[in-house]
Amino acid sequence: MAPNLTFQADTPITALAKAPASSQAVLAGRGCLKVVTVKADKITLDTDLISIGSGSAAVVSASSAGTPADDERLAYVSDVKWSSFAQTIAVASTNGVILLYAADKPGVRPEKLVAHSRTVNTLAINSFAPHMLVSGGQDCTIRYWDLRSSRNRPVASIRGPDATRRVQFSAIDGTKCCAIFDSGALLRYDSRNISMPDRRINAHTGPAFTLDCHPSRDVVATGGRDRTIRVWDLSAMQEPTSASKEQLQAQSSPLYTIPTPGAVSNVLWRPGSTSRSLDDSYLACSFLSVGDYRIQVWNLRRRFIPAFVISHHTSPVTGIVWPSGTGPFGSDSQDNVSDPSSEGSTIWAASRDQSFVAHDLIQSCPVRPTSGLSHQAFAWAPNDSFTFASIDRSKLRPDGLIPSTSIASMAQSATMTPGASIMMKMMLRHRSSTQAVPVIPAQFVGTGSLTALSETSPLDPRSASI
Repeated sequence: MAPNLTFQADTPITALAKAPASSQAVLAGRGCLKVVTVKADKITLDTDLISIGSGSAAVVSASSAGTPADDERLAYVSDVKWSSFAQTIAVASTNGVILLYAADKPGVRPEKLVAHSRTVNTLAINSFAPHMLVSGGQDCTIRYWDLRSSRNRPVASIRGPDATRRVQFSAIDGTKCCAIFDSGALLRYDSRNISMPDRRINAHTGPAFTLDCHPSRDVVATGGRDRTIRVWDLSAMQEPTSASKEQLQAQSSPLYTIPTPGAVSNVLWRPGSTSRSLDDSYLACSFLSVGDYRIQVWNLRRRFIPAFVISHHTSPVTGIVWPSGTGPFGSDSQDNVSDPSSEGSTIWAASRDQSFVAHDLIQSCPVRPTSGLSHQAFAWAPNDSFTFASIDRSKLRPDGLIPSTSIASMAQSATMTPGASIMMKMMLRHRSSTQAVPVIPAQFVGTGSLTALSETSPLDPRSASI
């Protein structure tokens, strides 16, 4: 696969969604709703749902939709989702309307759902019940929809504390739905009792923009304007009761906090990591910051330096999708490096620069942030003793981390050696000496003392190489 497979649209792409169980994706923007297929060597256009039939008027679901100005506003897309139920593509717009397209029936006018009085910011599909759709809007409401119903009315509504930025159903329990708000609050609702949330966290100090539920744990990652990604364990929090509002407050601090260079607009767990420890999970993110259009991939074992950075886009990234869980990070059952050309090393991204790109992480990031890190360390103690350590770069994973299955064995086999002689061999070499600097093992630890060093044969500093 090429480092970047690109599909160029004719308008800025403002929303992206992957088709269930396929290599297709839907790209949405003003006057744009295209279904594409990502292949091994190219991205092809399958269907243009807007241009088929009645042209741009296909955005409107009925002749009574409103004035031409109203119809024009429908072209502004804020979110899109693809459900396996009747191959439905749900499109959210800034005028409070949700349009339902049939991906397998091009040319058919979309159905229209109207319940929000302001912009619909977010949509989510229940993976356990694909006919269930939830929407969140700028009008501080969350609406539940049953796509099987012909009434085109929400089956339930929730009044949130503020404008809803992102909603998502839990990946392990279809009755749970998480929502993040402008106030920075993270709430989780149970569809069996939506009168009040069963979890409440003050997740961010300012507006929060995004969240993503872990694919196999009761854990949620959130991102906001305070330039942090935070990971929350919802299972560790106390169940609230309707009689005690204090129990709605957060019961714990975040499990992890990742400082980022800008306000986080999208955050996404790597899928398929069901057997990995949470500490070895990956998160991809993009930013709202002007001029920072990168995609960063983080591992929770290293929370201050991203594992991969993709610098390709020239405008804000509006959507990211991780289509598979295999690839350069190893499979679920092993920690070795898999084939870099496999599907799991790919991240799909849509941007306002009118491009949809399938990025290969290994080939797109030939120079990674961890490449410049020192893999040796040396320190003097006050009593003139010293210690040093080294790691063999060839033993590291592509993300710069030691394979977790190797840490224990490496610790057991760490080589200890007298510090004086090995120090001379590692750090200095006399020009007249025929002894080469030895190969450093996978993990090397040494100690010594200044006294021992002074007892060795003297070397001319001018003839020593470092």
